[in-house]
Amino acid sequence: MRYVLAAMLTLVALQPAAAQGFEGTVVIRLTAPGPNNTTGVGGMVLNIKGSRTAVVTRLVGEEVHIVTDSKARTRTVWLPKPPTVKFPPDMVAAGAVNGVMFTGTIAPTAGANAAVTLKQLMTTETIAGITCSDYDINTAQGVFRHMCATPALGRFVFPDATGASKNPAAPPSWAGAVDAAGVFPLRIWSTPGRNDLEVISVTRRAVPDSAFVVPGGYLDMSKYHPNPNQKQGD
Repeated sequence: MRYVLAAMLTLVALQPAAAQGFEGTVVIRLTAPGPNNTTGVGGMVLNIKGSRTAVVTRLVGEEVHIVTDSKARTRTVWLPKPPTVKFPPDMVAAGAVNGVMFTGTIAPTAGANAAVTLKQLMTTETIAGITCSDYDINTAQGVFRHMCATPALGRFVFPDATGASKNPAAPPSWAGAVDAAGVFPLRIWSTPGRNDLEVISVTRRAVPDSAFVVPGGYLDMSKYHPNPNQKQGD
């Protein structure tokens, strides 16, 4: 029996990293057009363990935690109570000591916009130490974005805290197509030097399971929250 177990462990050790699932931290820089021809720059730090991704971001200035599971197709969001906010006594009694949370499902392709398609090219790049393949992101009007993506970091599900396609923070229209392709974008750009998304670092490290678990003291508001399984934004 111990020889069989040893052989199995050896086979697992010999599997490529992509097959075992990436574990570590990915730092992303996001750029989006703002009012009056300005450009907004933000970022996300993603802790990834196989199909699970945990990210802490900000929405309307407040901290938001988002956990997605690309395999189980689930999304969990929790919002810590801001120091200046006082919940009503009935909410506190119901469990909202530290904040509120909600869960939802993600569509098989995260609401992919059928009008957006990917065309893999014959070129590759190396970004943040990871080799990626080049793609054109197409709409009915033609190529509107370019992407370099890899399966080595798993499947990218855009961290959407709201699920509302009309919300300014909703995922861009390419997000569903990327999710459906099962790849992770290292860079997305429209014109040379104008990156919508860029991975600036990839660090392989152990990520504790606690990063994907809602802490105690959060009231589950799932039944009051709109279904996050909605159409992607533009």
